[in-house]
Order: sequence, then structure tokens, then C-alpha cells
Amino acid sequence: MTAFLVDAGRALLWLAAPDRDRATIPGDLEEEMRIRVDEGSPEWSAAWWFFRQAANSLLPLLAVRWRQGEFARLALVSLLAFGVPVRLLDLLWTFVLSQVPLKADAMRPDGMVAASLVTAVACAACAGYAWARECRGSESRAGMMCALMSAALQGACLAVSAARWPAWFMAASMCAAAAASAAGSLARRWQIKKERTAI
Repeated sequence: MTAFLVDAGRALLWLAAPDRDRATIPGDLEEEMRIRVDEGSPEWSAAWWFFRQAANSLLPLLAVRWRQGEFARLALVSLLAFGVPVRLLDLLWTFVLSQVPLKADAMRPDGMVAASLVTAVACAACAGYAWARECRGSESRAGMMCALMSAALQGACLAVSAARWPAWFMAASMCAAAAASAAGSLARRWQIKKERTAI
């Protein structure tokens, strides 16, 4: 249990901390945790303290990254590579269906649902690749952040859509967008590794 709390705290800090502070903040907290154990605190209590400190640091660290402009760039890349194409496809489907006489149903046919899902996955993979390309040296974390952004954008696109989407599709498309975005960043990471070994 203590290892889980410490690892969860490290993961939170890894995601939230700016690049220049990513090693120092967890190191300082781990040092303070060891001091607590040396002073007689139980290990679980020190691990819980570490996790609480990491969780409490989450918003301030994200605010620092916001002020540095990292999230603005992520939002721009995600919107251009993912949000705009997916939303335009939905508007196209809405227009096409509005031209069909007696088509008052807002439910999309299965072929359109499948095409929307494939488009969302392809655009999310492009967004993940583009964002990992932007964040040289921290492609893994960039992929995680872009995956979260892609899932949120897919949820927003489905929420503002005129169509009624099945609940399974909404959940599956958000998960697929996140997975495809992470895969896109992994593809960029693999490409960098391949370029380094070729040199």
C-alpha cells in the first residue's frame, strides 16, 4: 500500500510538474518523507503524507505550466489536428441528413458512426504525433497530456453535436481518441529512437 501511494504521487508530479522541476520536486518530497520515517512516523503515514503533498501540488504546478504557455500550445495543436476535423465531419453529416426528406431522426446510421469513429481515431493519432514532435525530450508525458486533451475534445464535440449518439459510442470514442493520441506520441518516440540508432 505504501509503495502504491508513493508511485501514485510520483505519477501525479510527473504529469503536472514543468520540465525543469520534474526531478527536483519529487526528490525533495521523498527526502522529507524519509526524514518523517527516520523520526518515527509509520511508513504508511509518511507515504500518505507524500501522496497528499503531491495531490496538493497538482493545481499550483499546472498553473505554472499554464503561465508558461504549454497548455495553450497543446490546446491549439489538439484543436487544429483533432477538434476541428471531427467537428467539421459532424457538421457535414448534419447537413447531409438535413437534405434527406422525412429524415427527422437525429440518430446517425451505423456507417456514419463508424466513419466518425475512424476519423476521430486518425485525427487523435495525428494530434498525438504533432504534440510529441513539439515537446522534444518529454514525448511520454506529452502523449499523456495530449491523450487527456483528445478525450476531452471528443467529449465536447459529441456534447455539442446535433445528433443523438449511443452511450457506448460516446465512451468508446473518448477512450479510442485517448488511446490513438497516445499511440501517435509513441510513434513519434519510436521514430526518434530509430533516427538516433541510424546515426
